[in-house]
Amino acid sequence: MNREKKQKKTGAISSVKRGLIFVGAIILALLIGGIAGALFLLSRKPAQPELTADMIETRIEQVSKLTTAEMTYAGMIRYTDGDIPLLTRKHFNMTYQAKINVGIEAADITYEITDESVIIRLPEAKMLDQVNVLPDSLQFFDEQKALFNPTDHEDTQLALQKAQEDAELHANIEGVKEQANANARELAEALFPQELLGERQLQVVTGN
Repeated sequence: MNREKKQKKTGAISSVKRGLIFVGAIILALLIGGIAGALFLLSRKPAQPELTADMIETRIEQVSKLTTAEMTYAGMIRYTDGDIPLLTRKHFNMTYQAKINVGIEAADITYEITDESVIIRLPEAKMLDQVNVLPDSLQFFDEQKALFNPTDHEDTQLALQKAQEDAELHANIEGVKEQANANARELAEALFPQELLGERQLQVVTGN
């Protein structure tokens, strides 16, 4: 009788042990699964924000428009033409002002988007139109008109031409281009902040 009771007791204890082992195995499996899931989530890179062509091109338009630099150049020229004093020689001194626009064209800006970077390629700044001499700024002094070749500033056209040639030769256009290039780079970097790029790195390159 005692032996039977002992065997029953032993069998009950074994069942409890097996149950505890089974529950422990489940808990351990859950813990391992939870840790593995957490490590997987931590190892995943955050989703990249979407960058569309429209978003990029809108900002490129801003770079183009806002980096146009205008320089006002004030110059003076001395003009003499003809060989015989008082008969065919004409002479005048003239001061003038000219507007020079320098910048970059949006159509010349290119870009590339990858999972790692956004590359913006800016062209070198250039004159956007020819030197614009302001007709109202022309002032003449020390004029000598030829007796047989009278002019009424035929003269305005001649003066404008000479002023334009003088401005193209002497105005510091290259310096304005360098400043426009620097401004374009700074503006491009400001228009593409890190929160827009996500994990991507921005590269701004001047000169395609």
